[in-house]
Amino acid sequence: MIGITIIWYGEEIEAKIASQHPSNLSKKQKIKASDLMNIYTFHRIEKKDYPNFFQMEMENFSVASFFTGFSLNNYVGLPNYSITVFFSNKDDDKDNLSKDFEGYLRRIAYELIPKIK
Repeated sequence: MIGITIIWYGEEIEAKIASQHPSNLSKKQKIKASDLMNIYTFHRIEKKDYPNFFQMEMENFSVASFFTGFSLNNYVGLPNYSITVFFSNKDDDKDNLSKDFEGYLRRIAYELIPKIK
C-alpha cells in the first residue's frame, strides 16, 4: 500500500483531498485532479447515488475506493466523500484484498468522515 486519502467531491464537479496519509502522498505519487475525478466518475457510473466500492488500475497506481454516496437519503458518514487506498501497480497486496476490505473502508467512512467537518 502506498497510502490512503479521504476525498471530498463538491457540487461544482470538483474533487479535493480532505486528508491523506502520508501527508505528501498526492505530491509524491503525482496524483492529479483528473485522477480524483476519474475515481468519482467510476463511483457515480457504477452505483449512481448509493454507497459503493470498487477496485481498478490507473496509469501510475491502482486504487480500492469506497464512496459514501451522493444521495442525502442514503449515505455512510457524510455524502460525497470517498476513502481511497492507493497501491503500486507492482504491489501484490492489491490483488489479495480480503472480502472484508470494503467493510473496513465503510467503517472508516462511518466513524471518521463526520469528524472532518
